[in-house]
Amino acid sequence: MQEDNLKQKVYYEVSGLNFKKFLENIKKNNIQVYNFKRSDYNLFTIGVNKQDEKTFIDICTKMNYKISLQDQSLILKTSKKIKQNLAIFLSIVFVFIAIAISCNMVYRVEIYGLDNVTKEEVVKVLNDNGYNVGKTKSSYNLDKLEIILKENINKISFASSIIKGNTLLININEKIDNDNLIYDYKPLISPYDCIIKNINLKSGTSNVKNGDIVKKGDTIVFPYITYKDGTQLKVEAEAEIQAYIEISNTTVYYENHTELVRSGEKLQQTQFSLLGLNLGARGDKVLFSNYQIETKENYPYKNFFLPFKKTITYYYELVEKQVYIPFDKVVQNIIEKNQNLLYNNLQGNVTDKIEYETTTNLVENVYYVTTYLKTNIIF
Repeated sequence: MQEDNLKQKVYYEVSGLNFKKFLENIKKNNIQVYNFKRSDYNLFTIGVNKQDEKTFIDICTKMNYKISLQDQSLILKTSKKIKQNLAIFLSIVFVFIAIAISCNMVYRVEIYGLDNVTKEEVVKVLNDNGYNVGKTKSSYNLDKLEIILKENINKISFASSIIKGNTLLININEKIDNDNLIYDYKPLISPYDCIIKNINLKSGTSNVKNGDIVKKGDTIVFPYITYKDGTQLKVEAEAEIQAYIEISNTTVYYENHTELVRSGEKLQQTQFSLLGLNLGARGDKVLFSNYQIETKENYPYKNFFLPFKKTITYYYELVEKQVYIPFDKVVQNIIEKNQNLLYNNLQGNVTDKIEYETTTNLVENVYYVTTYLKTNIIF
């Protein structure tokens, strides 16, 4: 009885009588035995090679022995684990191979800059010259593609292309038809109620002079020039205007008003995606009339180098609630919001300091907060 570490072995606990005959049957069948231990007159443990296991079990069965598997050799355990994980390993390998192949293919074509040329014309030229989708990126000669487009479509003056991700992007510049070109020059319109302080006319005919009061939407410069014989030539209206402006914004505030607040009810939806491809979603159906949305993203399998993205979207129900907030608690915030709105809507370059002035009127329990912005500006 000996131990050979290079062979796969199994160990059994055996219970039965007539031990002498059992050993004779073992010897007769040339079964090699390992780590034999007899703990009682009718109970012992014994190890045999994996290849002899079936014969060993047949002997025990014929002698009405009770047997139970106790252990396996390290090699046999490792072999089973490898078999158990082989499917998982092959699946991971398959995913990586599929990703590698997918990343090297072109599946979509997007075309930009089309006006008189149709997308169908461009796609036909692409297909006729072997630039159809479903091919590897290396099979696309982009320099030659740009030449092919210009040679086959007369309306194209320039074409450029690039492969981004799995998409072939084509940008086209069409030829300008000078015979049918229409110059649609527009007048220069005042964006403010203002007082003109100086006008530097560059092109067109001025409709105002220094000191004039101009309303928002009035024409400052016409898009033409007039010759001595009375004929007019259309040109672009262009000038640099220096003006003093006063603009305003009014906010209406109710001390008693309705606000949307969270009710405490929340729904959740979970979505998985791989390389931008949606793999499906599960979760609650959103039946709220009003709700706020929050999303969280993570990559749960990043430790396995698998780019699966998990996106969880939370829907918080909003309900109407009557609230009372005194005006003096919010007036400063209202003024600051008015000032920010006016400043962000300025068109042109401010040439002087900005002055703000605010008035408040109370009419039938409603507050009207008006903020004025005053400054000199160039537009």
